[in-house]
Amino acid sequence: MSKFTEMGKKPRRFRRYIGIILTFLYILPIIIGFSVTLYYKLNDEIPPRYTAFYLLLEVLPFIMCVLLAVMIILRSFRYIRALFKRISFIKSLKRVCKEHAYKLEIRQNPYKSIFFSSSKPVIVVTTNEKIFVVYFFTALRKGSALVFYDENYAEFWHYIMRQVPPLKRSKFYNLSDITLENNDLPIEKVLLISPTPFQIYKGSSKGHDVVDNNEKMFGYTLYAGSGFCNMIDRLHIKVEPIKIKRYGYQ
Repeated sequence: MSKFTEMGKKPRRFRRYIGIILTFLYILPIIIGFSVTLYYKLNDEIPPRYTAFYLLLEVLPFIMCVLLAVMIILRSFRYIRALFKRISFIKSLKRVCKEHAYKLEIRQNPYKSIFFSSSKPVIVVTTNEKIFVVYFFTALRKGSALVFYDENYAEFWHYIMRQVPPLKRSKFYNLSDITLENNDLPIEKVLLISPTPFQIYKGSSKGHDVVDNNEKMFGYTLYAGSGFCNMIDRLHIKVEPIKIKRYGYQ
């Protein structure tokens, strides 16, 4: 159980129920109108006041098929985009590990987490300094925001219009521990967001703070795919102290 849920900080459910009730009351007259129209149609008797409903009833199957096709295409496009993003990340990671002789261990199919959530680490990268245990977190909608509240609970905020409050969808996740044999290097948990939403926040009772690559949260480090590759690519670079030469002094 998420600590966020246990502490009672989760948004109250009654607001969601009120929204559902108001939506139902809004569409109830439309449902009644279509039902009465269907009844009259079956009896071959359409009163004039139900003519508009009758016309809509005639084209309703076509409209529903078009809307369904559009929804399927948009949904498929999100998964296809996520798949290509993941393929690009894996290629970049393999290239960086090969260049610097890092050990790359792929423990699970890296594309499976696009469709099914997993609590187990997908990739383990062993460098000279430490071991990075990588867990994947998928954000399909590019225009959404992602808010982390603790190590088990997050929310997706979907914006229909910027002027209205976002639709919130709960996301429960868990990062299981891993045991590595014959290891003396420190281990760092990495939560890799691939693909990434337009913004990521860390939520609390005081508000929401924007987070970026290399942010420490709830026992793990947050990275996007490109940010993680750039970070391990720069590990071999040793920063030398700057020596300032002073002239004109003894």
